Amino acid sequence: MNLRSRLKDVASERSQGLVPTSAPTRYQLILLHTLVTIVLCYQLLFSKAPLVAPLFLDLIALGLLATIVGLVVAPIRIITSTWSVAALALADTIMTTLSIYLSGNASSDLYITYFLIMLIAAFAPTLKQMIGLSVTLCLVYGSALFLSIDQPGELDGGRLLHIPILLLLAVFYGLTNEAARMLNRDKTALLDSMNEQRRAEQALRHSEERYRCLVEVSPDAIFITKHNRIVFINRTGMALLGAATSEQIIGRSAFDFLHPEHDPATNQQIRHALENGIRIPLLECKMLRLDGTMIDVELAGSPLADQGSATIQVVVRNITDRRQLEEQLRQSQKMDAVGQLAGGVAHDFNNMLLIIGGFSDLLANDAALTEDQRSSVEQIRQASKRAGGLTTQLLAFSRRQVLQPKVVNLDKLVGNLEHMLRTLVGESIEYLFISDPLLGCVKADPGQIEQSVINLVVNARDAMHQGGRLIISTGNVDLDEETIRRDHLEAKPGPHIQLVVSDTGVGMNADTLARIYEPFFTTKPKGKGTGLGLSTVYGIVRQSGGCIHVHSSMGQGTTFSIYLPRVEDVIDPTGDDGNQGSTLTGSETILVAEDEPGVRALVSHTLRQHGYTVLEASHGVEALVISEQHTKAIHLLLTDVVMPQLNGRELAERLVAKLPELQVLYMSGYPDDAVLRRGLSAADTNFLHKPFTTGALANRVRQLLNTRPLSLGSLTN
Repeated sequence: MNLRSRLKDVASERSQGLVPTSAPTRYQLILLHTLVTIVLCYQLLFSKAPLVAPLFLDLIALGLLATIVGLVVAPIRIITSTWSVAALALADTIMTTLSIYLSGNASSDLYITYFLIMLIAAFAPTLKQMIGLSVTLCLVYGSALFLSIDQPGELDGGRLLHIPILLLLAVFYGLTNEAARMLNRDKTALLDSMNEQRRAEQALRHSEERYRCLVEVSPDAIFITKHNRIVFINRTGMALLGAATSEQIIGRSAFDFLHPEHDPATNQQIRHALENGIRIPLLECKMLRLDGTMIDVELAGSPLADQGSATIQVVVRNITDRRQLEEQLRQSQKMDAVGQLAGGVAHDFNNMLLIIGGFSDLLANDAALTEDQRSSVEQIRQASKRAGGLTTQLLAFSRRQVLQPKVVNLDKLVGNLEHMLRTLVGESIEYLFISDPLLGCVKADPGQIEQSVINLVVNARDAMHQGGRLIISTGNVDLDEETIRRDHLEAKPGPHIQLVVSDTGVGMNADTLARIYEPFFTTKPKGKGTGLGLSTVYGIVRQSGGCIHVHSSMGQGTTFSIYLPRVEDVIDPTGDDGNQGSTLTGSETILVAEDEPGVRALVSHTLRQHGYTVLEASHGVEALVISEQHTKAIHLLLTDVVMPQLNGRELAERLVAKLPELQVLYMSGYPDDAVLRRGLSAADTNFLHKPFTTGALANRVRQLLNTRPLSLGSLTN
């Protein structure tokens, strides 16, 4: 049973008299006392052998009559109280005893019978038994009187009066004793009722204390509304709504905190439930904090039956962070889908670009070309380079490009770009670079980080049509859980290097911010941008193990913050390839394994132009057959990574096992993850990423042939 209900029931029982409160009434006491007084006065006034003077007996009789008057005029609360009933019974007992003694009957049978009646009244368990025993005793007394008469004239009226006196005394003592018992039972019942009420109140306090503790430590917001007015809110609810004190919330309508532009059907359902005090199922909606910011919440409510009508307890959970994480997941999945699409076409696209660009390079070196022909070939070369750059950006966005990470210092890297960046932003924009002399190092591909900085600077320049200020700064930061959660960073806690690019441009609204990393999304006029700049930055940063955060608002500019993990390694030396100034020609024998005919023809032709002997194979198995049939030394294997029947990795392992002095150079147009699945790492092996120029091919082949043989062990890293 509900504790509050039980307390109400106890109070109601007491008010309605259901808890025993019985006691002799005023009229019962007056009537009994009057009868006793009359009988005693008769006994005193008409006694034949009194022990005192008649005048003294008259005074006693007057005193007894005065007690009747006192009972009539006394307040009822005094007469019906426990002590007054006991005092009256004691007084009547004393007066009866005294009257019998003074009347000269102390040694008579009357006195003995009187005391026997008092004993019966004291020990008889019920009023009926006491009256029955007293009547029996009176009959015995009457019989004794009758038997004690020797002559008929001896039985006078005075002695016969003893019998009704004894009956009256029996009734009086019986009622008094019964009243005492009833008072004792009433007292016990009252004490039990009070103890029960005390226990119920204590249990209620403990229950309320437990409930209060649960509510106050709850991670969810809890508030109670009555007729749509908030009458209680816990600390979590205050924090959820941005209130410093409960007075800022108590008394306000719950509708004040519902976002008016949210789903009207949901808002109406909540409104109807709060107004009518009915259950609210689990719903998702948007609420407004006191400062006007919007939050996503889940809420449910249930009516409180003992609090009156239209009283509902509502539990609210903040799901803003969860919604943002879900949105980030959807965005990541969308980018992954585009990345898979880009990776899927990258191989064939890069092969075609390699063929176009490679053969245009060969044509450009033909001295027989006219100027018009040479101009046309140059247009083909430039178009091929732009297409290659587009592929590179797509792969960078999708985080599938082949990186060549090195330990670098971002201050030095940005400092080397300063002249170009100043030229890029123009004279109308103030350029400022703030470096950190104690800046740590990061491990990343320097060329890709440079490309990211350039893309961010170009984006900032285009946002400042009327001029402004562009600030690039670096610094050491330690990301903690709070910062990562607040800024929704895709990073792990620990030391990082921060690279910040900030502008005073037009800024971006919320809709634009939600799509800035989408490929081909741009707010620039047609022909002014590809929509891949920020997508490329995002992909490069994520593939480098870092994260990026943007803050922007309309008219307030934009700030991009890049965080890359800090490393303690020594900066890699930046030297030349050890091949500059030396000839790119040679006479060694090179085995080319490539399944694309156009690429194989271009590579073979280029190598032959540089004096090498070239053996061509369309796949791995054919390359093994050619190596068996060729009787002279093979110095270099140039193989595609992904080929039918036998891939480049497996081919190299078999040939190096037979020809330990063989050098291996891999090439591929697939993104980095496809290369890694074949057991290769671009950082640990000799690798050419398609599309490459004929000059880059000749340079890399010559460089590799001039070094010591590559052991098979380095291929397994």
